[in-house]
Amino acid sequence: MYITINEGLGYLGATALAEINTTLPAEGVGYRTSKSKSHQFGLPETIKALEAIGRAWHWLHWDEAWLMIGDISLKSGGKFDPQVSHRVGLDVDIRAVRRFNPQHPGKWHDPVTIRDTENYSQPLTQDLVDIIWNNGVLKVKMILFDDESIVGVKKDGDHDDHLHVRFCAPPYFASKVDSRYKDCESASRPSPSGCHLPPFETASLTAHPQTCGIAPTPTPNYFYSIKSGDTLYKVAGKAYGLPEGSRLQAARRINDHPYNRRFRRADLADQQFPNGRISFNPRFSCNQSEQAQAIGKAPSGNCFATIYIPQRPKLA
Repeated sequence: MYITINEGLGYLGATALAEINTTLPAEGVGYRTSKSKSHQFGLPETIKALEAIGRAWHWLHWDEAWLMIGDISLKSGGKFDPQVSHRVGLDVDIRAVRRFNPQHPGKWHDPVTIRDTENYSQPLTQDLVDIIWNNGVLKVKMILFDDESIVGVKKDGDHDDHLHVRFCAPPYFASKVDSRYKDCESASRPSPSGCHLPPFETASLTAHPQTCGIAPTPTPNYFYSIKSGDTLYKVAGKAYGLPEGSRLQAARRINDHPYNRRFRRADLADQQFPNGRISFNPRFSCNQSEQAQAIGKAPSGNCFATIYIPQRPKLA
């Protein structure tokens, strides 16, 4: 399905839009910018939505790559050559996601087209699209991207290396834009199950286990309360169906997830886990909210940790 973006201004009237006054920081959790500051003005809500998207991306793919965010709008909006739209602080370009290559980790920021089958990652880009639709700050009108295998995008023939994300105008701004930024009630997608995406209202890298779900056995995308007799290797084996002798990388993935670092202890460090290892002893607070809201180390007590089991890495 092909669609087109009309040449119109996108906003009503010819005056500058003072609300387009907030810039995206050049670096944030889960993202970096690929354009100059002057090209990255948006509504305050647009910037908050992008920061939420970056946090959710980091939750899923902290060990693979950052997102690269490009043009948004000029300060106060208006014509933005050579862009056709990007005039009201609600359009954003985000690069398609490269396949992660541990041998060449520095290439994560290079552009990639959908025709570059060696480097383009459809699974990672699908994760990005799901995160955008469920960002929790602004509704999404549409996402333009030319890979028709991605669920949640529309093809226009002009977006083979980046996603064009159009957010919907917040209520206070709706009277200043045309219909292309409104009427978004039907433009939504269901959230994935479990804690595939963290609560977006959370400013830090925390998520409440009770909100996302605690699984009775180690299950990817869910929290799991450690039980007596568990070890990091056993949990990794159960979570990902791995036999003994092949669990090290999975154990490291669990151990190094940003949420689980609060349970690591330096005195458990060894050659395999040089930054410390999650303690599987009952030495943490019995209040799961206190565990979840901890900044730095989890508070001490007499209970086991409730850890997060991340999804399998998507290297394809």
